[in-house]
Amino acid sequence: MESNRWLKYVFAIRQKWIPAYFRDLPLGCLLRTTQRSESSNSYFKRFESHFGTLVEFWMRYNSAIEQQRHTQRRMDNANEHSMLEKVGPMKVEMHASLVYTHPIFGDFQNEVKHAICSMGVGGLTTVGAVEYHDVRDGLKHRSFRVEFNTKTNESKCACKLFERHGIVCRHILWVWNGRQVHRIPDPYVLARWTKKSYRPVVRDENGKVIEEIDEADIKKAEMSKVNITDQSTKTKNQEIEALLGITASNDIDLRPPNKAKNKGSGKRLRSSKEKAKTKQQKRKRRCGNLQEVGEPQQENLYSSISLKVPLR
Repeated sequence: MESNRWLKYVFAIRQKWIPAYFRDLPLGCLLRTTQRSESSNSYFKRFESHFGTLVEFWMRYNSAIEQQRHTQRRMDNANEHSMLEKVGPMKVEMHASLVYTHPIFGDFQNEVKHAICSMGVGGLTTVGAVEYHDVRDGLKHRSFRVEFNTKTNESKCACKLFERHGIVCRHILWVWNGRQVHRIPDPYVLARWTKKSYRPVVRDENGKVIEEIDEADIKKAEMSKVNITDQSTKTKNQEIEALLGITASNDIDLRPPNKAKNKGSGKRLRSSKEKAKTKQQKRKRRCGNLQEVGEPQQENLYSSISLKVPLR
């Protein structure tokens, strides 16, 4: 296969498809090419119907967006007013529970568990203010070198977990625990994983903080060109009238068309082979007296009937 043209080309561009070459790139939200669109289609498919009108589609789309915002606010409320239970004695875990959301804190706790149970001493080399720790990983049966600056608490690990996913790895946590680092340094707390990531700060003309408003409310206010603090609500009919720019009439002359049976809208048409197979498997009728397939014989049928002839 050395002379295969395609294999030679794929091997020449191995830096573009081998995961080891992407360890230094941030891949915290890695998605496939069509994964985002397929996820959106799967979600909105539960609300819409291909028999609906344009106005119905707009109303159902609005309902889907409102449900997403409700879920987001419910998760924000859980992050603000609840706290997950600690799994280890590391004090840095307490700081992580205050800044990270619940899902990200669960991933962080997984690293804390392995840092407590699976790490060991491999070696230590000091060059000025920088320490090089060879941390032995019991699960992977190998050692990882961690670079730790004693003055700035800057840390780097050979596994590159923080560079890829934005979460501190178990090897750095093991070094932090030994160096009495009780708080995650600011460079290692990504804003996308924090509890305040969905609530930007709103300021007035003088730069003074007014309040924290959901980003979705800001965009909705910009689209409708109304004040954010306006608490007035509209009914569904009023929103439809504002969307179409007309007033609803009581006289309805145009109605939705009847449903058409198009290709793919109904059940799958079975082939003649499938019909014959189903017919062959169907249970045939049997005679109640003879327990045989088919119609009962004429003589047996009459012999089972007793005729009463009146006496004269």
